[in-house]
Formats: sequence, C-alpha cells, structure tokens
Amino acid sequence: MERVRMSIKNTYNIYAVINRIVPSLFFIMVLSTLLQAILPFINFVFSQRIIDEFMGIANHQKLAVYAIMAILLNVAIMLLSSLLFIKKEESYAKLNLNFNKTLNLHQMNLALENLESNKIKDLQRTIEQTEMRNGKLDTVLRYSETVMQNLFNLAFAVLAFIRIFIMHTTVRQASFWSGPWPLFILLAVVFLSVFITFDLQAKQNAKIAALNQQANQANGGAFLFMQLISDYHFGKDVRAYKLKPFLCNAFTHLWESSIGYSLSKKLGQEKAKIPCITAICDSILTLFIYLLAIMKALAGGITAGSVVLYIGSIRIFTSSIIGLVNSIGDLLGYGDLLTSYFDLLQVPEECYKGTRNDLPFEQYMIAFENVSFQYPGTDYLALDNVSFTIGYANKTAIVGTNGSGKSTAIKLLCRLYEPNKGKITINGIDIKDFDLSQYRRFISVVFQDFTLLSFTIGENVACSDRYDKEEVLSAMKKATLNEYLTMKSDQLDAYVYRDYSSNGLEISGGEAQRISIARSIYKNAPLVVMDEPTAALDPRAEADIYVNFDKMIEGKTAMYISHRLTSCRFCDNILVLNGGRLIQSGTHEELVSQPGQYQTLWEAQSNLYLTPCNA
Repeated sequence: MERVRMSIKNTYNIYAVINRIVPSLFFIMVLSTLLQAILPFINFVFSQRIIDEFMGIANHQKLAVYAIMAILLNVAIMLLSSLLFIKKEESYAKLNLNFNKTLNLHQMNLALENLESNKIKDLQRTIEQTEMRNGKLDTVLRYSETVMQNLFNLAFAVLAFIRIFIMHTTVRQASFWSGPWPLFILLAVVFLSVFITFDLQAKQNAKIAALNQQANQANGGAFLFMQLISDYHFGKDVRAYKLKPFLCNAFTHLWESSIGYSLSKKLGQEKAKIPCITAICDSILTLFIYLLAIMKALAGGITAGSVVLYIGSIRIFTSSIIGLVNSIGDLLGYGDLLTSYFDLLQVPEECYKGTRNDLPFEQYMIAFENVSFQYPGTDYLALDNVSFTIGYANKTAIVGTNGSGKSTAIKLLCRLYEPNKGKITINGIDIKDFDLSQYRRFISVVFQDFTLLSFTIGENVACSDRYDKEEVLSAMKKATLNEYLTMKSDQLDAYVYRDYSSNGLEISGGEAQRISIARSIYKNAPLVVMDEPTAALDPRAEADIYVNFDKMIEGKTAMYISHRLTSCRFCDNILVLNGGRLIQSGTHEELVSQPGQYQTLWEAQSNLYLTPCNA
C-alpha cells in the first residue's frame, strides 16, 4: 500500500508540473479521447438505424440520410482528431523539453558536494534507464489518456444500454434469454474478471517496481560502458589498438553475466502475465456476449439492428472495464517509477548564503585560518589545520605531491565546499558571509579538469553568446592564442569539436588549455586562480605563458598550482603542502636553499632535465 500511495502522490505531482508547463494539454487530451470514444458508438447507432430500416419499409431517402450523416460525422471526427493529435504531440515535445530543462537546471544549481555524490549519480542513472525502457514524462499522459478513454467508453456504453431497453420491441415469447438475468450474469462475470485482474495487477505492479529498481542498479555499469564505447572522442584509441573485439566482448560479458540481465528477463515475464490473463477473460466474455445478443434477438427482446448496437456496446463495456483496470495499473506502475525524478528534484539546491555586498575588490588580504576539510564518504582529512595569508596583488604558488590538498584548497576558496573547521577570510571577514553570486564574480579560475563546450571559440572564452569581440581577442592574445587563430580560423564563431557542427575544430589539449586561460583573463576578476594551467602545453608555449603572466593578471592577486617548480620562480610566495598539511612557505630562493620537500622536488626535476639521454 505504501508503494501505491507513493505512486498516486507522484502522479498527482506530475500532473501539477504538466499543468504548469503546458496548461492546455489536459483540455486537448480530454477532447481527443472523447472523440475517439464517441466514434464507434456513432457507427453502431447508424448501423442499427440502417439495418432496422432495411428490415422495415426500407425508405431509401432515410437510408441515404443515415449513410451521409454517418460518413460526414466520421470524416469530421477523424479530421478533428488528426488536428488534435498533431497539437498533442507538439505539447508532449514541449513538455519533455521543458521538464528536462527544469531537471538539468536543478542539477546545475546543486551544491558540488551533492552533485558529486553517489546518490545523485544513482538517481541520474535510474532516470536515464527508466526513460530508455519506459519512455519519458509523456508516458504518464499516454496512460492517463487510456484511462480517460476507457471511462468515456463506459459512459457511452451505459447510455447505449439505456437506449436499447427504452426502445425494445415486444417479446414474442418469454424466456430466460429475454429477461434481465442474462445481463446480470454478464455483469457478474465482468466484475469477477475485473476483481481478478485488479488483484493480479496490484501484485504485479509491486513486483515490476521492485524489479525495475534492482535492474536499474545492476545494469548501471553496462549502460555506462555502452556510452563509453559510442563516444567518438574514444574512436582513435579503438582503431589504433584494435579494441573493437575486446570492447564488444567485454560489454556482452558485462551485460549477460550481470544480475541485471536475469532481472530484465524476469521483468519481461511479469509484464507478459496480465495481457495473457486479460485475453482469456476477454475471450470468455466475448463468447457470452454474442450468445446473449443472438438469443435476445431470437426471443424478440431486441430488433435485428439493435443486435449491432447491443453487441458493440457490451463488447466495449466489458473491454473498457478490464482496460480501465489495466490502464490504472499501468499509470500507478509508472507513477512508482517517477520516484527517482522527485528524489532528485527534492535535493536542496546550493544555498546562496551570505548577505554582505561589501566585498573589497582592492586592497584585500586572503587568509586561511586553521582550515580543516574532509570529503564526504572519506575517512581522512584532505586539509588538516592549514593557515596562511595571501597579500593583495601578490603571486602565490601552491606545490606538493599528488593528494597533498592543493586542489582542495582552491575548491574551498571558490566556495564549492565549506571547511569542516576553521575559516577563510577576506580582510578578516568570513567569505561565507558574502553574497555568493557577488563572491563568484570576485574569482576567475582555471580548473585542472576544465571543460570546453562544443560551442564557438568566442562563446567558450566569454562563457556567453553575447560578448565584446575585441576583449575576447585581447584575452586570447594574452593567452598566446593569436597564432592559433591565424593558422586555423580567423573568426571567433568557429565551433570547438563536432558535436554541433560538422566543421568543428578538433583542438589539441594544449590549445584547449590556452582557451581556458583566455576565459579566466576575459572574466577580469580581482583574484585569478590557476590549477595546473600549463600541464598540457609544450615547454615553449609554457615559457610564453610565464613570460606574459604579469600582463595576463595585470597586477591582480594570483594563486597558482603546479607540479613544475620552474614556474614558481616568478611567484612572491610559495606554499608547500604534504598530506593535507602546510609544511613549508617562502620564496623560491629561500626554499631551494634549505633542506625540505621543496628542495627535494626541485633537485629531482632539475636532474631530470639535465641528465643526458643514453644513445
């Protein structure tokens, strides 16, 4: 029962979302299903009139009128239904587009801590597989439309019954078949079938929901693997190393050996049970309906023409009742699958804490005060009681081995995470007291794992489709991208990669890194943070960056992370981290002349460059 209540709640919430996004859709659905439900009864009624007229005086004028009216009504209803179908499909597309937009924007607004969590990744994977196997959000409307059509069918069938009994002819000979008992028996059989089907449907929905959840979790690895091997960026490695047989065999093994494979088979078996039971019940009812109609006609209980209306109405009545149970079951079953959508939407978005708008853009000092931080789900401190200061317009380098806490310090400074202990201040004010949107404008950052969008070069630099062309070109020149533009494209509207343009530029890692540096320059923020900004550059390009570094930052405060210690010589201060702790600080000359990790790293790198290669 808990699953049913949750499913009903989810379905109601989805209706509210649909009404907000496409408010006219429900009216279109009601009108469309009404027309589809009324059409067969129009044909039944006119067939009855035509047959009875033939059996009577056969007035040709009446026959022609009935035939023409039937044809005109059929054409009008089908034409209107076609127009409504087009409008409905457009509305479905708009609904899916806008709901996906809402879902994606919500994920963009999540705190990084939540976005990187396994919970969010599991929900994303579940939603993706739900849509792959069961369809998108419009599926709930298609099920709802089936429910409405069955309800309309029942209503029209009842009206047809009333019409038959009002207009019945005199019974020639009283018998069991001319009385009301056969109809009562029929209704009893119908409701017994409905009860059996509903009970089985409820139990099956619970099984299917549980199997769906298990299959989504089990098949996650296989689906992620499938996405990997279909990524065209991976195509060079596939061909160079002849990976096709290995990847295909690995995917097949991963899929068939996973529990998800067996769960998917069970899921298919469960879904096949109800249609089989429904078909058996439907066959028994159909046989009884035809027997009842023929016997009532022979007994004179109904006219020959009414047999058509009688059989058609009862046939639709019985199938609609069973269909209603099945469609409600399908709707509730899909409603249960919507849980992952709402679980994701209920994850709180990043809270724009802080109300202060007096962030100093000049003459400021940044301080880490006994900062400790532990990533969620880990059992060690990424930063352990770290304290240091960064003066205004100073250039500070943070160095250390992998996992020493360098990038973590940058994430905390960017307010992507908050310290577990201690605080980060600007002029003595905790950075979390400042308005977050203003604070983000204060920092320009090049992350180690930066991302370029498959948009134009200009849009990638400006992070917008509206930008100052001269400013973009200036930023690219400072990032030494002017030669790249001259060689490969003299326009800023050249696309990066080929996801959206067949003529997109497949740029190298070094070129991508320089575009990311130009992006940080274009932002023109007071604080510039660069996390391994030259890792993908060749030595000459790296040297050009360092030579022009002062021009790039133009007197701003800069923080710089690098494994290449030669790049630290231009910095005013160097911080050495190890195991999340600050173990050394000073200038390059000071640190290289005293025993410690910096000296060890410097000598190791110097020897690497100075040691001659063996012939």
